[in-house]
Amino acid sequence: MEDVTKCSKCSHTCREPRILQPCFHTFCLKCLESIIRSDDETMPCPRCGTVVRKPANGFRENEFVKRIIRVAILSKPVEAGQLCDACKYDEFQPREVAATAFCLECRDILCEECCRAHRKQRPSRNHQLLPFGRFPINELETKFDLDFCDLHETIPLEKYCENCQTVICNICLAESHNSHKCSDVKVAKDRIRRQILDEMAKLDSISRRVLGAEKELEKKKTNFMEEIEYNEAAI
Repeated sequence: MEDVTKCSKCSHTCREPRILQPCFHTFCLKCLESIIRSDDETMPCPRCGTVVRKPANGFRENEFVKRIIRVAILSKPVEAGQLCDACKYDEFQPREVAATAFCLECRDILCEECCRAHRKQRPSRNHQLLPFGRFPINELETKFDLDFCDLHETIPLEKYCENCQTVICNICLAESHNSHKCSDVKVAKDRIRRQILDEMAKLDSISRRVLGAEKELEKKKTNFMEEIEYNEAAI
């Protein structure tokens, strides 16, 4: 999990993880911003050196890594540095208060006081508050099966846009993806999973062929060297 969520630039857990294409390596947003100027159109990937074109709308968020980080944080007891989002961004009196739980619907990390307020308010009374360190990872993963749109925070992500290769909500579908090819996210998930398994099987077959060819070349090399030694001795 740490290998997947670690930024290759700063070697820390990714903050605001962004994915590069076509190499698909993931970095912190600030790490990418620190190595590319506003007038640059391309940049080398800090990990593999692949030339990456800067997207017009900014680098895409890696939802997969973001979800893994969230699950990993929640599976452990609260750590120093996990601050309450509501207190940290309070408009009138910003404070740094240790967080104790995560609201599944709001996607905010909250302290104990904000959790109590959350339970009292009518709009958030039925929200699921997940305390840190109370649930195993496999149970947390099932709770995160339903995620919500970043643009329309109370609307679940239910569609997959084939054109943009991203998950969207029904409002996004109507507003900006209505001319795109879209499908139900569960159908797309099963199809993409099958595609990944098929590609893994192909790679496994290619790997076995390459390994066989490598052994054959090594054998030919050994025979060739023995033949050279024999001819040298004969000469």
